Amino acid sequence: MSAIEPKVYIANLAEKYTKVTDDAGTLTGLLRASDGAILPVTNPNNDDYLQFQADSASGAVVFDDPNQALPKVRERVLAKLKSDVSSYLYSRYSQGTQTTLLGLNSKWSGVLINPASTTAQKTTATDRLATLLTVADWMSTVWDEYYTKRDVFHADQTLTTIAYDFTQFDATDPQVSSESVRV
Repeated sequence: MSAIEPKVYIANLAEKYTKVTDDAGTLTGLLRASDGAILPVTNPNNDDYLQFQADSASGAVVFDDPNQALPKVRERVLAKLKSDVSSYLYSRYSQGTQTTLLGLNSKWSGVLINPASTTAQKTTATDRLATLLTVADWMSTVWDEYYTKRDVFHADQTLTTIAYDFTQFDATDPQVSSESVRV
């Protein structure tokens, strides 16, 4: 067991502190949880600081890890959710493929509104756009899941995890390739 590792105490017996640092990361004080007072570490003769040292020596001090504070945990969980939805979509349709499909959508939409397009061209354009729409609808469904999970998480400030599985959408992926809607 490392000497730096915090000990676990019954909450009422241990005074909790959070380290206060300046912009350079230098310890400037200790924030006491029970009353919100900051103990400056620059004055070792301060009565509160002397009591802190005595409590530390007896093991009655616990340092809160600011990275484990609820807001930080929630921030990391939300960042992971967003990263995972993006990674999932890119695993199915890379960024390049998505860009190509978007460009083809513009191309076929242009054929439909061009008065010089033949009936055959407009029929092809309609078919291609319908295929492209299946990808857009599928991606929208995945994003709907992301937003639903995110909103539930935001609504309950006590949550520290989100259960989700984007692979549930594998079976409904239309698996459209840019080649299939290109010509």
